[in-house]
Amino acid sequence: MSISMPRSSLKRPPASSEATCALHTYLTLPSTIFGDQYQLGTTDNLFLESHNLIALRALAGEMDLEAPDWVVNRWGSNWLLELATPLEDSADPSDSSNWTVTIPLHLRYLPPSETGYRSAYVPWPVVFWACTSEEGTKMGVNPFDRTNLGWDGLFGPRTVFYQLQPTSERLVEDIEVPVLRLEDEGLFRSKNIELGTCVVITLGFFWVLWRLARVAWSSGTGSKPSKTVHDKKE
Repeated sequence: MSISMPRSSLKRPPASSEATCALHTYLTLPSTIFGDQYQLGTTDNLFLESHNLIALRALAGEMDLEAPDWVVNRWGSNWLLELATPLEDSADPSDSSNWTVTIPLHLRYLPPSETGYRSAYVPWPVVFWACTSEEGTKMGVNPFDRTNLGWDGLFGPRTVFYQLQPTSERLVEDIEVPVLRLEDEGLFRSKNIELGTCVVITLGFFWVLWRLARVAWSSGTGSKPSKTVHDKKE
């Protein structure tokens, strides 16, 4: 997933000078698409800098890395990542290029179809600034306000948010995913592929047993090392 933002929107929000601000993105992924928690949660600076990421801050939902989509019980997963921003000292006022953040994601195996393709719908990520705040903490809480219903619940009660608005009115991406095509005729029918897979696995199993048997046989019948005789001369 690539998130492109104009550099003008990456300026520090109008928070107090004592506040600490950080840029975040919140992903809501369906069960068809998932992230690798070990890959995104790494501390490898080279990997993080190559994607303009700081760290993985929170995750929830389905985290199985090998399960196909038809055995996943939960709806999907949520990811909160802190994003890197351009350095203010190196920023060029005349630079109109976009700042791009990339997040590695993966597709699950989907059920076969007659056309050989299926659609996966991915919501656009939410991008926002989160700043600490010490002002207004003594104000009363409106009993009719409902808070902590989404990504705001992952931050403290003294956090102020500045959300970046998307440029598109369509906030869901439709991705065409290639899957196994159901064919009643031809060599690449699903039944033939299943049978071929079983044959290959069976042959591989017997090949491993044969190699293990050869090693055990050669070690059991091997010749013993001969002793070296040293003659002493007076």
